[in-house]
Amino acid sequence: MDERNTDLDEHGKDKRIGYYISDNWIASDKTNVTLGVRYDEADQSYHYSLTGKPTQDSSSNLDSTDPVFNITHRLDEQNTLRFSAGKSHVFVQAKSASTNLTAGLPVPDPERATDYELGWKHNFNEQSSLDIAVFKNLIKDRIVRRGNSEPNPRTYYNIGQTDIKGLELQYNRTFTNRLSGFVNYTHLKAMDTNADGSVTRATKLPTSEFNYGLTYSVDKLQASILGHVLSDVLTNETINPRLDSYHLVDLSFNYRVNENTDYYLRVNNVFDTNYWETASYPGDGISFSAGVNLKL
Repeated sequence: MDERNTDLDEHGKDKRIGYYISDNWIASDKTNVTLGVRYDEADQSYHYSLTGKPTQDSSSNLDSTDPVFNITHRLDEQNTLRFSAGKSHVFVQAKSASTNLTAGLPVPDPERATDYELGWKHNFNEQSSLDIAVFKNLIKDRIVRRGNSEPNPRTYYNIGQTDIKGLELQYNRTFTNRLSGFVNYTHLKAMDTNADGSVTRATKLPTSEFNYGLTYSVDKLQASILGHVLSDVLTNETINPRLDSYHLVDLSFNYRVNENTDYYLRVNNVFDTNYWETASYPGDGISFSAGVNLKL
């Protein structure tokens, strides 16, 4: 249940159950194939109140069946190719559906995505590797929240189709037996096909993302620094039609007492960077968390 945003009349309850079955086939000592099917079911209940009418309750049951296919082929000791394809669904949250019902609007249809990826991994040696992937995602009925300038703001609707083409690069490096690191870059070209047939740059999706990290380990202590750079994002909001790019840096420390117990400390947004997570919600400043992990 989620009623945290009571000022938005977003009340509802979600129950999700998913099943996945797959079969793995070793075609040869170099080729591996996996076929799978995923079934998801969503039971949702809505609690909403139309203007001038008593509060109403309703519910729905949605399900989806999606195939998944993966194949990897090792060319030699240094090079491996892979290909994957599959389908997936995203159901609107019950509390979001309640918001639409309160405004007298229909519940958005589930998102339906078809995904393809082709990748190549090259091991330079035992200390370093490069991974390259190109991918394409075709999303039907992508769920988006309306901007404040639109009729019935804060409600949700479907974008007819979103085409995403992307490229991802990742380099991993082990410098010493104590120090390792990685850099990762993703470029996206995402275009929306709107209800009137026009094609525009997709809203609420970045064009690029860059991540990097270093991890240092000594005895029982492990320390990591992680960086995250996100490009500008277009929104469909009047107040913030474009969110500027930002750069965040996080720190984490982990002390392993034994095989069953470790303590951690995380410092998020170390430099207290100001940024907007969404058009109406500023990102969190510097924050800390600490705890203990126990394995029973």
